Amino acid sequence: MMKGWSPCKREALSAGAVSCTSDEFNSAVTSAGFPAPTSAQYNGFNGHTANGGFSTKRELAMFLAEILWESGGLKYKSEISPPAGAYVTPQVHNID
Repeated sequence: MMKGWSPCKREALSAGAVSCTSDEFNSAVTSAGFPAPTSAQYNGFNGHTANGGFSTKRELAMFLAEILWESGGLKYKSEISPPAGAYVTPQVHNID
């Protein structure tokens, strides 16, 4: 679990929805070793997760951890293409 994140403190926005404060978001991102997020990144995260069906802070923290991993710490918005030839199609052999 990310240091500074409080999965026990539930803040209901609507039926079953939870959110995080700006301080919690900032702490979670920086504790994971990434630069401090902008207010726009916080607002985007909170705005898109407010009705995302998360029922606990723990679920929200796991989702944020996945986003941080996939985006290089909120740095990339699209998939990073691997260098040419990085992936090779496996040879398929027919056995008759």
